[in-house]
Amino acid sequence: MALEFSYARLDERASTSFDFSEDDVSPTPSKSLASFDLEEGDAGRWEAIPNLDKFFSNIYNYFYEKGYRCIIAARLSSLLTLAFTVLFSTFLLAFVNWRQLLQCDSEETCRHIHSILRNPFDEFGMWELCVFSYFIVLSTYWLWSLYCFFLTLKETFDMRTFYRERLGISEEELSTVEWWAITEKLIQLQDRYRFCIVKDKLTALDIANRIMRKDNFMIALTNKNLLRFQLPVFGRMFTKTLEWNIQFCLFDYMFDKNFHVKKSFLGDSNKLKRRFIFMGLLNLLFLGPILIFMIVFNFLRHAEEFHSQRTYGQRQWTPLAQWLFREFNELPHLFKRRLNASFVHAESYLAMFPSTLVSIIARCISFIAGSFLGVLLMLTFFDESLLLYIKIAEKNFLWYIAVFGTVVAICRGLINDQRGFCFEPEEAIKRVVQYTHFMPPRWRGRCHRLSTRNEFAHLFQYRVVLLIEEILSVVYTPFVLIFSLPKLADEIVQFIRDFTVDMDGVGHVCGFGLFDFQKYGNIEYAAPAPTKTDSSVNHKKSKSNPTEFGKMEKSFMNFKLNNPTWQSDQAGDQLMSNLVQFQQSQSVDRSSKFGDLNSSMNRASLTSSLMASMLPMQSDLPALANEAAMMAPLSEVRMPLHENYYYWLEQYYDSHAGALSFVKKDGSRSAKV
Repeated sequence: MALEFSYARLDERASTSFDFSEDDVSPTPSKSLASFDLEEGDAGRWEAIPNLDKFFSNIYNYFYEKGYRCIIAARLSSLLTLAFTVLFSTFLLAFVNWRQLLQCDSEETCRHIHSILRNPFDEFGMWELCVFSYFIVLSTYWLWSLYCFFLTLKETFDMRTFYRERLGISEEELSTVEWWAITEKLIQLQDRYRFCIVKDKLTALDIANRIMRKDNFMIALTNKNLLRFQLPVFGRMFTKTLEWNIQFCLFDYMFDKNFHVKKSFLGDSNKLKRRFIFMGLLNLLFLGPILIFMIVFNFLRHAEEFHSQRTYGQRQWTPLAQWLFREFNELPHLFKRRLNASFVHAESYLAMFPSTLVSIIARCISFIAGSFLGVLLMLTFFDESLLLYIKIAEKNFLWYIAVFGTVVAICRGLINDQRGFCFEPEEAIKRVVQYTHFMPPRWRGRCHRLSTRNEFAHLFQYRVVLLIEEILSVVYTPFVLIFSLPKLADEIVQFIRDFTVDMDGVGHVCGFGLFDFQKYGNIEYAAPAPTKTDSSVNHKKSKSNPTEFGKMEKSFMNFKLNNPTWQSDQAGDQLMSNLVQFQQSQSVDRSSKFGDLNSSMNRASLTSSLMASMLPMQSDLPALANEAAMMAPLSEVRMPLHENYYYWLEQYYDSHAGALSFVKKDGSRSAKV
C-alpha cells in the first residue's frame, strides 16, 4: 500500500485545510484497555482510543521493557534506590560528626560509636537548615514518584491483558518477538475492529510517527544545528539534565489534544523565551538540593564500579552524539542495538592516536605504585594487624593500599596496548560509521588528522568526563536556559512552522519523518529528482532544505530494513531503484577493469543483495525476499545489513556530490562539466 498523507507548510495559511486549536486544551487520558471486549464477532463492542499517542507508546514501552514483571521490578528498584539515596545522604550530612570521625586514629578513640554520631537538632544552624530543605524537596519528589508508580501499575496490567488476549503474545515471547511483528498484529487488529477511528488503515509509519512525534522534532533540531548554545566558561555541554529541560519547554506545551501544534506556540515566540527563562530560574531555586543529590547519587552509583574495574579509560557516546546519530522514526531498542555495535570500532579508531608520552609516564607510575602495593599486600599474609597499627606519616598501611590501588587502576587505564597496532584511520572510521551513520563531509579523507580525531573524541567521551559534566550541568543548565536559549527561540519556532506537516489520521508531525523525497529529498543521496508536477516555487523551498548528511535518506532505508512488510510510496521506490542502478554501474566499471565475462551475473547478484539486505532473515518474509535470496549465489559474501545500505548511500554521495549542478525539465540529472 502506498503511503498516504496530506501536508502543507504552516505559514501557508491560505492553502491549508487544517486549524490550530487553543491553548487551554490538554490531552485526554486513555481509557483502560481491560474494559475492551474484543471477542470474535463482537467488533461492535470495541471502544475507540481517545489518545492514540499514549496508547501506542504504552504498547511500545511494554515491549521495550519486556513485560509487566520487568516493569514493576524496575520501578520498585528505582523507588528503593531513590529512597535509600535520600535517607543515606541525609544521615551522612546531618547525623555524622565528621570532625570527631576524622580525629579517630586509634582503637581507644574509635571504640564508642556514639562519639561520631550527633543530634542535628541540638545545634540547628544554617547547614542543618540546608540539609533538611534538601530532605524535604527530595522526599516530595519520592512521593510524587510513588504516585506515578501506582498510575503506571494500572497501565502495565492493562497492557498485559492487551498483549495476552488481543495480540496473542505471552510474557515469555516478548524476549524474542520483533517489534515489526507486533506492528503487523496491530495493523491486522485495526482491519478487524477499527480501534483507530481517524483513519481506516494503519501503517507502520503511522505508528512510528505517533510514538516518536516529539523525538523526530528533536532529531531534526539537532541535525539542523539549531541548539547551538555556548557559555564562555563551560563551552558547550549537552547533558541529560539540559536535554530534559529543553524537551519540557518545547514539546510539553507544543501540542493540543488533537496532536496539532497550538496556534499560540507558533504565533508568539516570546512565550517560549519566557518559558526558558522561567525554567532557568526554577533550576536556580532548586540548585542546592539537586546538586547535593547528583553528587551523592553518582558517587554511590559509580564508586564501586570505578574501584573494581578499569573504567577510567572507557568511553561512551555523549547525549549530543546520540541525537546526531539517531534516525527519524528509529525506536529506542533499534537505536540501542546499532550503537552497541559501534563501541568496539570507535575505541579502535581512537586507539590509532596513542599519546605516547602519557603512556610512558603512566607505565612508570604504575610500576612504582604497583611495587609498593605488592609489598603491602604480601605483609597481610604474615600478620593482618600490621595494616592497622604500623603508621607512616600518621597513616596506616590500609590507607596506603587504597591509595596505591587507585593510582594503579588509573594508570592502567591510560596505558595504550600497541600489540597488533596498524595505523589505518580511514578504514577504522568506516567501520564506525557503518553503525553510527554519521560522516560529515569535513571528515572525508581527513580521518588521519588530529582535528578530526579530536572532534570524534568530543562525541565519544570518557565516562568519567561525562559524569563530571552531568554534575556540573546542574550549575550550567540555568544559565543556558536564561541567557542562551531565549536567543534561539525565534529560529526554533520558525523551523517548527516550516517543517511541520499534517499527516492524515496522525496529526502534526515533523516533515522529515514522512520520508517525502519530493519535498525534502537530497538528490546527492539518491533521492528522486522533482517531477514535472512540482511547481518551481515548491521545488525551490523543498530542495533548499534537505536534511544534513543525508539523514532522511538513511532514515528511510533504516526504517525499511526494520519494517520489512511496510510498503513505501513511489518516491521511496525510486530511491531504492537509484541505488540498484548505481550498484549495477559500479559492477560494470569493475567488470571492465578486471575483464569479468560474467558481469551480467554480478549485476543481478548486486541487485538481489540490496533487495535481500532490506529484509531480515525470517521464515515468513514476502516472496520478494525469497526470490532475491535465490538469485544471489552461495559464494557471495554480503556485508552486514546496516553496513550494506549505508555503504551504498555513501558511495552514491561520493560519486554525485558536486557533480549535480541542475535538473532538466524531464527530471533527469545533468552533470557539471
